[in-house]
Amino acid sequence: MSLAPNSFPHTAPFACLALLSVAVPIGSSSSPLAGQLQIHNDRWDAVSVEIRTGNADQCSALPAFTTRTLRRGGTWTIQVTDSVICWRRETPGSGGTEWSPWDRRTHAPGTIENVDL
Repeated sequence: MSLAPNSFPHTAPFACLALLSVAVPIGSSSSPLAGQLQIHNDRWDAVSVEIRTGNADQCSALPAFTTRTLRRGGTWTIQVTDSVICWRRETPGSGGTEWSPWDRRTHAPGTIENVDL
């Protein structure tokens, strides 16, 4: 007995799913896992924080990533995929002309690190 190709129409969607699951990888072991750095401000009414990420030994050599004003009681969560993350805060009342020294951490994939300013 021979069956026509469409004799089991209810199985066609499952065959397509099986092929799709083989052809499209869900994840890759070569992609870096993100970590998180959570910066908390409980000291000042508002303070600017600058973030830099990359692979350099000196934070000042890294390109600027972003700067944000963090209000008192606020938390800034940064997703980290580079090997180094650096941050510094403005000296409150300086109008953004004076900054603290750089703080630097080496990225640990999949971790969450909390930092108080």
